[in-house]
Amino acid sequence: MKEEGIPDWGRLAELAGAILTCAECERWSSTKPPEPFWVGSDYRRGGVVLLARNPADKGGRPLPPEAQELLDLLRDSGTAEDFRAWADWRRRDVQSRWSDGKPWDQWAGAFGPATRGVASPNELAWLNVLPARTAGDSRPRGYQLRHGRDEHLRPVLLELRPNDIVWRYEHARQAVVHLKQELGGAWRTDLGMKGRRAKEADRDSINVELRGPRTR
Repeated sequence: MKEEGIPDWGRLAELAGAILTCAECERWSSTKPPEPFWVGSDYRRGGVVLLARNPADKGGRPLPPEAQELLDLLRDSGTAEDFRAWADWRRRDVQSRWSDGKPWDQWAGAFGPATRGVASPNELAWLNVLPARTAGDSRPRGYQLRHGRDEHLRPVLLELRPNDIVWRYEHARQAVVHLKQELGGAWRTDLGMKGRRAKEADRDSINVELRGPRTR
């Protein structure tokens, strides 16, 4: 019997596979394939979700062969185990990037400090409004963001059912607000950081809020 609060990993694998086979995301992404979300192995419904706008371009550099193989397996078979393997690799990469061993900028400068002492990476999920990189980290167009929100972000949030979404950039905030209204979501919409660099005051404020009562 599945423990209460555990998301359906088979459904998450299906949704990740839908990103990998999405013709629009494939066409728009500056590197192939588009990149699915990840969910920590200890994430539970009612937890904390991190939401960014779209994956960083990284100068057009593709993922290493190990990660590409994991995505190929996820695309071709789409099992819960394949998704877990990808999510585990991606979670580790966030903390120690495969190319240089450093944490991702978004983690070190924004999401990590905001969630410190509240949830470990194993207990978090990391989503993007649009799961496609844009060349030079250019701003995605409105129709691209709407596609990502409605076709990919929406069903993942329905499965994860978070209480708190910590967002980066205004486009992520807009998606959080829109889907909360559409889906009747329980999550807050004010836990965010705008601008290219997250302000320390914003990170600290979010951390304080997350440490408070978790009932909404």
